[in-house]
Amino acid sequence: MNLNKRIKAFLFDIDGTLVNREIKMTDNLKKALMVLKEKGYHLSINTGRPAFAVENVLNTNSFENDFEYFFCCNGVEKYNVRNKTTDYLAYVSADTIKELDKFFNEDYLSLCVYNGADGLLFNHYPHDEYLYQLWCKQRFSKPGLIDFQKNEKNYPKTVVIFELKRKEDFLKKIENLKNDKIDFFLSGVDVMEIVPKGINKGRSVLEYSRILNIDPKEILCVGDAESDLPALKKGTGLLLGDDVKCDDEEIAYHYPSVLEDGLYHFLKDEGFLD
Repeated sequence: MNLNKRIKAFLFDIDGTLVNREIKMTDNLKKALMVLKEKGYHLSINTGRPAFAVENVLNTNSFENDFEYFFCCNGVEKYNVRNKTTDYLAYVSADTIKELDKFFNEDYLSLCVYNGADGLLFNHYPHDEYLYQLWCKQRFSKPGLIDFQKNEKNYPKTVVIFELKRKEDFLKKIENLKNDKIDFFLSGVDVMEIVPKGINKGRSVLEYSRILNIDPKEILCVGDAESDLPALKKGTGLLLGDDVKCDDEEIAYHYPSVLEDGLYHFLKDEGFLD
């Protein structure tokens, strides 16, 4: 059976997949998504961003109401676009955040926490101008400081920003954090994401297949980063670009990056737009 007949739904990463570094979507891709919607395919988002940030990106690109669900914070947060309701599948506990705060303060790194509603909270940020450009300029609310040692709240996700020149030392040190409470992975050249143990974008695929009552392989999962691999392996995977070296046979398709309009060309080549 042709791929465009077998696939019933799409799960898209955002950054590096639907939009470029300027948070812009190409005109070709905008038109392609409209065609997919008109043809009756189910469209949803699978991202590391929290739901409010997804809305900002989509609104900027005039796609406010074209997706059914946002699976956010790498599988932690599920947002129903139609009903405007949010479910959190898991949290990084307050006690764990306190441990992380102490651990990263030793190296004077930047620990950022998503609170799920209002944006980002930082305990300290030595290269604050860099963080401001990275996060706030992308329509996040301006982050404030919080004393995590007094904090009793649980949060969906935690992010560490580290200095690129110290990457190797950082990666060696963070291995000491592996335990039965958290998982972590790179989502950028200088960004480490920390999530509850066992939570990843692959879980989003299984939840989406349950909601739609279809097989996970009937969902085309599209991404460009290490954090996307669990989803690409659970569903039918399309990896964009060359940032991730993956020879895994479970990744069915590999196309050029968003800078070369790879997703659009894939949809065209596979007959989704005919």
